[in-house]
Parts: sequence; structure tokens; C-alpha cells
Amino acid sequence: MAPDPFDTQRLYKTYAVNSPNAAMEFQEMVEDFMEIVRNEEEWIATGNNIIHVDAFIVLVRGKEMWPLAKLVIPEFQETQAFDTETNTAVNYVLRAVFDKRPAIPIYDPKLLEEEKFVRRHLCHTVEYLATLGMGEDGLSKEEKQALGVLSKLIEKVIDPDKEVDDQQRQRTAGPSGGAQAGDDDEEEQQEA
Repeated sequence: MAPDPFDTQRLYKTYAVNSPNAAMEFQEMVEDFMEIVRNEEEWIATGNNIIHVDAFIVLVRGKEMWPLAKLVIPEFQETQAFDTETNTAVNYVLRAVFDKRPAIPIYDPKLLEEEKFVRRHLCHTVEYLATLGMGEDGLSKEEKQALGVLSKLIEKVIDPDKEVDDQQRQRTAGPSGGAQAGDDDEEEQQEA
């Protein structure tokens, strides 16, 4: 019989986390056990070893233990959006500590930039479809005006804050802001 890859007695030891040495020993145990969980699916599936995984979960979920455990396990630092759907031992552990892991940020700048990119791509697709892929050259005057209105609506969808920012700039610009607005009117008259 092959030796166990992990001494399970380490799971049932009492760790005094107020002692630096005991805290380090606990963190080493957590790292070692998670390494087994990641790489030794067969060991976990044999015998009653799933009981040890459950004991590990109870141990790391402890109020004093979780802060130490999450420092050494990268998966514990992942947001709740981290995929845990497949039935692996790691995902079993991650699902058990789901509420302990960081929540999904509501305003993640990376996600906002990606969302703007996707919106812009969709808007370009709509414009392409509206012109049947021929661009503005093949459109009548009415179709160009409709496309202009569509483009303005699309721009509001892409960046709804832009209109508010433009209005604030015009208010703070004073007389020069009025001149810019007149320029827009001249452009519209030229198109007509």
C-alpha cells in the first residue's frame, strides 16, 4: 500500500494562531493540503478521505483561521465569480468557502472598459447594417439624417455620461461654449 501523500493528523491538531510559529505551521498545513486537493484526486476519492476534506473546510472556515488560510491560497483570494462548476476536489472546497471569498465588485474598471468596447462594437454593427454595408455614400438625404439620429442614439447608449459631461463643459465654458454650439448649427445647415 502506497503511503498517504498527506499526514491527516495535521488537520486535527489544535493551532494556537496567536503564536507566530503555530500560525506558520497552520499556513504550511493549509498549503500542503490544498496541494493534495489540487493534484491527488485519486487519493481523495479513495476510502474515507473526503472526510478529511470536510474537516479541512471546517478548520479553514474558522473565524481566526480564515485570514491566515486565504493569505497562502490564491484560490481563496479569487472573487465569487471564479468558476467552480466542475466536480473537482478544489471546486468542492471553493464552493464550501464561497461566502468567505471576496464578492464580485460592482464597479470593476476593467469590466466597465470591456462593456464600453462591446457596446461600441454593437453600435458599429448596427450602423453597418443600417447602411447595408455600403457606407454613407449610397444613402439618400433622408437616410443620412436618419443615420445621424441613429448615431446620436447609439452614442448615448455607448457613453450615457458623455452627454452630461458635454453639458457641464458648455456651462463652464461660458461664451466660447456658445460659439461651439453655433458651429454645430452651421454644420447641420450645410447638411440640409
